[in-house]
Amino acid sequence: MVDPYSSCPCGSGKKFRFCCQPIYPAIERAIDQFRGGQHEAALRTMDAAAAANPGHPELLMRKAMLLDAANRREDGERALDEALKLVPNFGPAHFMRARWRHQEGELLGAAILARKAADGYPLEARDHLADVHAFLFEMEMNLNRPLAARAALRMAMRLTPNETNIKDAYENTFGENGSLAPCLRKELGLLSPPPGSKRKASWDKAAREYGSARLGDLARLFSFLAGQDSADSAAAYNAAVTLAWVGDNSRALEHLERYMGLETDEGRKESASLLGEILRCGHGMEQHSDLLEHEFLVVVRRVEPMQMLVNRLAQERRLAPLRNEQQDQANTLRALVFEKSTPVETTDNTPEYHRVVATLEIQGPICRVHGSNAEAIAALRAEFSESLQLQPSEAPLRAIAAIHDCSREVMLVSMKGEESEALARQLQEYEQFFEETWLNRPARSLGGRSPAEAAKDPTMRPRLAAKVRFVEELAEAPLQTGYTFDRLRAKLGLPVVAARVEASAPPAIAAPAVEALESASWNAEKLASSAVENVSTAEVVIALAAAQRLGDDTLVVRWAEALVSRADAPRHAVAHLHLARHHMGQGKHQEALDTLEKGHRHEAGAEDSRAGEFLARMAQALLKLNRTDDAIAQLEAIAELPVPDLKSMASGVEALLGARQGAAASKLAQQGLVLAKKAQNRDAEGHFEELAQAAGK
Repeated sequence: MVDPYSSCPCGSGKKFRFCCQPIYPAIERAIDQFRGGQHEAALRTMDAAAAANPGHPELLMRKAMLLDAANRREDGERALDEALKLVPNFGPAHFMRARWRHQEGELLGAAILARKAADGYPLEARDHLADVHAFLFEMEMNLNRPLAARAALRMAMRLTPNETNIKDAYENTFGENGSLAPCLRKELGLLSPPPGSKRKASWDKAAREYGSARLGDLARLFSFLAGQDSADSAAAYNAAVTLAWVGDNSRALEHLERYMGLETDEGRKESASLLGEILRCGHGMEQHSDLLEHEFLVVVRRVEPMQMLVNRLAQERRLAPLRNEQQDQANTLRALVFEKSTPVETTDNTPEYHRVVATLEIQGPICRVHGSNAEAIAALRAEFSESLQLQPSEAPLRAIAAIHDCSREVMLVSMKGEESEALARQLQEYEQFFEETWLNRPARSLGGRSPAEAAKDPTMRPRLAAKVRFVEELAEAPLQTGYTFDRLRAKLGLPVVAARVEASAPPAIAAPAVEALESASWNAEKLASSAVENVSTAEVVIALAAAQRLGDDTLVVRWAEALVSRADAPRHAVAHLHLARHHMGQGKHQEALDTLEKGHRHEAGAEDSRAGEFLARMAQALLKLNRTDDAIAQLEAIAELPVPDLKSMASGVEALLGARQGAAASKLAQQGLVLAKKAQNRDAEGHFEELAQAAGK
């Protein structure tokens, strides 16, 4: 039995008692019947329950599960259609379909449906959402979209912080010693609006409209902001990053190109160009990518012809099996395929090298042949077609954007000879490839120009430097032979690594608009137990937003103190004001004044400054410290602001009245009344009239 006060298994985020408990006996009875072989009876039980509880999509989804288990997936699809008619964004139904598409080999469809599930589940259904994002991690990795995979796995970690399997997967893939190249493991930050920008109000308004902890909402937010103002470079960059996080590489690249047209700093341009190189290698980006994997798939209908073909390749010394954990399984093979060449007579001392042109993978009835050289794969496809008597429509050639070492097309395997000689020969191949072939090969990311041509244009230097760095970080095999990419940089006129300053990445401080979107990953337990000294400034900002959302004053004070104590803290009026209010409540008036003065300095020069509020609060603290003249001076300064804060002036008058400073209160009230009339603010005008009357008594 399900605990009545545990989360409902349907993923609604509600307690079981207040959600599916009334319909669960029917579900359990149907499952028991199905397990007992009474399939039709189980389906009738589900139909009866659905008729008795109209509008409940969970029953239809459970029926779909039973139909699928009975090998009736088409009927299951119709049951899910009915469930989605009732609740179009029903997360469990979308996620079930995502798993089905994955089983059918439709990875892109699976990812799209899983995104719908991530948007459909309520935020309270943390375990279910973690499962969806862990699934998305696998799909996105297979779709060559590591930025989306990283974001999905990180979200799964935030949703279930105690799940060791997810943590291990993250560390093994994206951690400091992860399996991916450094550029694919790097965490991307988001930009804030420039200090004093008029755009901040638009960002905050949009954040309130789009705000949630969903990656999809984050992408929609910055896509909206970027479309709202074509000159907003920060919004364009953030749109690129957040769209990459949800696997929309095409739109991400569009926004990134716009950002690069607005950015003037070469270091940041190089970082953005490196991001662009990664985006171009994702699924569906073939028209933009310079790294393509060419392949064809053969459905093995008869084993004998395929076995004869494999045996012939082995006899011709063109096949080298790769050992793996599946090597002993039937109908499973993974091997390197070598270039077809004319046999030559050799002696025992003659080195023998073979150029690798493809990888052959056979698993069950599917044979896949793939490699980076289009001509070599086309030649192999013709060879397979002849041996297996394929029809013209079978095993079509296709090119897929992929992330791989581009020098694989000159990879050699030494079958005979000294290891040192083999390394020297391979090194020679890499030198010739990068410094002659690659150097003069047109590249889409360079606008169709070759690296040698792009090197002549100073405006292309950030893109060119990023491209070399990208190729270098993926080139594990060349580096192992001792090849240094500084040779290539020298030919292109780029700084060598030793003298090269690391490209400056955009600051990783989350923009205020992002705080609300990421704060949901911090619950009360995490806010109370986390060691603030081990949390980055960006995360402190987010934690403070989460504490405010929870309304827990103790937690707000804890994280406000952590933020205001940081030397690199961004401008954050709420932290200073809340902490000062806390000090005042404890009678620590000098500490409150110190906090307010620090916050007031941060407000200097900002167009959306809350300086008036700080001045009024400072006056209140000064009055408590019996520094009346200083308090009056602070309040008078409010009237001198570019846009006088009438509300703060009124609160200052009230503070003076409370301190029995009638004359000063009357003078400030009259001054506020003049300003209110000038601003045609009727509410403020009436308030100051009442305050002036009170001060005159």
